[in-house]
Amino acid sequence: MEDTQASISIYTTNDDPYVYGAALAEPYKNLTDEEILAKLLEMDLSGNVRKGDFVNQTFWNLVDETEYVVFVFGYEAGAATTALVKEFFTTESLEVADIDPIEIITGPFYDVDDVLAEYPELSEDFYYGYGRALGMINFGDIPEGADGFMWAMQYKNVMDEETYRDSQLLQLIGTFGIGEEYLYNWFNYGEDHTIFAAAFTFDEKGNQIYGPVSRVLVNVTKDDVSPVSEFPINLYRAPAYAASSEPLMVSLGRPAEEEPETLMTARQVK
Repeated sequence: MEDTQASISIYTTNDDPYVYGAALAEPYKNLTDEEILAKLLEMDLSGNVRKGDFVNQTFWNLVDETEYVVFVFGYEAGAATTALVKEFFTTESLEVADIDPIEIITGPFYDVDDVLAEYPELSEDFYYGYGRALGMINFGDIPEGADGFMWAMQYKNVMDEETYRDSQLLQLIGTFGIGEEYLYNWFNYGEDHTIFAAAFTFDEKGNQIYGPVSRVLVNVTKDDVSPVSEFPINLYRAPAYAASSEPLMVSLGRPAEEEPETLMTARQVK
């Protein structure tokens, strides 16, 4: 998965401490090594200090078709003890399976307070929904050639594909997503929410490969809710949905150009 991940191995000749990390390349492209070191030493590097070999580590949650830089230098007591070693690399294009997008179907929506006034026995399961709308999220048929689908919801507008790349959404789907319709979807009135989903298949090595990402923007007002008389109470009394659930909320953070300057850390591939 060289579109959203990159591996690193560091081999040492002694047991002196050093700092490593990765970052977006653009802020460092036209700087000298001395200028880069000065910039890095302004950061809190305590979480990036290592000793000894650091082999087969992976940087996760990268953006496809984006240039990054990896840094390594000796470090002790807040100062650099060796020269800077750096390497620039660019992630590959996002691999997309040759399957159709999954259809996202939203609604109907119900006012949670109205539902609870009619069905107070749901108060425990609907604890997170007070003052909000509840909306159904369903999906069309799984596309031909796909083995399933995954989806998640962001509590803001992430419809801009340049700012919020498919690879970023797929990272979130892989971490937080679920693979079936979900009956506990709370929506804040008058606010943007984005539902995103992708069908997936497997390549010859058994790696899960996603198809195109589908996105739907939802902004619910009181005028959008259906009468409580139409609320499908039997669905919420079914044993499969008896457990209370927090909102399925994930965070993309800020666009990369607005992120504070930090170094990414890697973790070992098992």
